[in-house]
Amino acid sequence: MSRKLKTIVLASVTTASSIVFAGSWGGPTFVIPMPPPATRPSEADTNSVADAQRAVVAAQRELAVARAESVNAQATLKRITRQLQSELETSCQMVRARQAISTAKDAYDAATAPVLASLAQRADYRDACAARTRAEQVSAGVRGSTEASTSERVSASQALLDAKSAVARLENSEFDNSLVVTNARAEYVVAVEGMRNARRQLDETMHLDPRYLAGQQTVADAQDWVIAAETELAVARQNLDAAQSRYATKQAARQDVVNWAKSHGLPEPP
Repeated sequence: MSRKLKTIVLASVTTASSIVFAGSWGGPTFVIPMPPPATRPSEADTNSVADAQRAVVAAQRELAVARAESVNAQATLKRITRQLQSELETSCQMVRARQAISTAKDAYDAATAPVLASLAQRADYRDACAARTRAEQVSAGVRGSTEASTSERVSASQALLDAKSAVARLENSEFDNSLVVTNARAEYVVAVEGMRNARRQLDETMHLDPRYLAGQQTVADAQDWVIAAETELAVARQNLDAAQSRYATKQAARQDVVNWAKSHGLPEPP
């Protein structure tokens, strides 16, 4: 006797539905779960994705403008700094400091000249100077050679340093024995320290100049703008990801229902 199955679609009070295959002879019943009902993504879902995409584009533009402003602000601050430094370098304080160094250097050179002339008569000093000259030549040759090894370069540099130190020891020994040189050297050290103090004071003055402070504030404001724009872009991208995820989830769920209906010969649900 022919046995046929009849198909009955049952909808429960929950979101889940089932399709039931029951034998006409009263045999066993087979229940096949049906996917949860799902509607197509709504116009609101589509608009949400579009709005999120526009927000990302706007945030990207905002960040580009902020970054450009930051670059311009930094360039302006550098220009202001160079201008202020130029003004300070020509100030009376710096002019006097440079003159003091020049005078002290001339006095030191004049004091050491006779000592060096006396040293030039000594064989040990001439030998040390000759050794320094040879070391300089060897070092220059090694630096200019592409085939020289690292150890050769280090060895040549050390040899030059040793040769220069040998000459300096002889010179300093004689300089220390000369009261004129000692006094001139002390005056030169004082002049150099005076230049350092003058430069330090002028640098402090520059950083208190209203032009510098304004430029510095503009840079800080631009950097804050960049940070805010980067944060805004990050949030916009997160919102876009969330909107696209919601849309894709609804679309996938709806397609599952459609595919299930087709596979069981049922019409596409509304």
